[in-house]
Amino acid sequence: HRDLHSFPTRRSSDLLKDRIDRLEDVSERAELYSRVALCLPDQERSQLLMTAVRLLNQSGSQVRARQILARIPPPLFDDVFAESILVIKQLEYDLPRADCIVALAPKCNPCQLDTLTDLAKTLGGSVPRAKAMAGIVPFTSSLSGVVLLKEVESQISHIEDAGDLV
Repeated sequence: HRDLHSFPTRRSSDLLKDRIDRLEDVSERAELYSRVALCLPDQERSQLLMTAVRLLNQSGSQVRARQILARIPPPLFDDVFAESILVIKQLEYDLPRADCIVALAPKCNPCQLDTLTDLAKTLGGSVPRAKAMAGIVPFTSSLSGVVLLKEVESQISHIEDAGDLV
């Protein structure tokens, strides 16, 4: 309470972020950032949530990082989108990468969807690739959606041929 009166020109959320920055436990910092972010306008919220995602990723809490990534509000601002792509590329396995792509797709503009599509095409396994592509299709324009649907169909045929069915 004393801190709020000593800096009358700063918002209380800024003061909280400063106090959180001083915590040693990376996971605890990330969790608190994600909670403070809920009180902020969209762009600031997105940036603080990405800070939490980055910290969780670095600490090995990738499942929690994906959950927070899914909470980033649309529209997905370009700086946040670029950082999201970096986070996805840093994930160790293709299935979590596919999950992140699916979580981001509804928040993307057409240009960002093209980038997600390109990233989905680089996924190593046919199952993660098909899952990511299927997650992108509903948010694409009708023309590019037709192309993506054909790619998804091709991926599914490949999975069926290989016998990689659940």
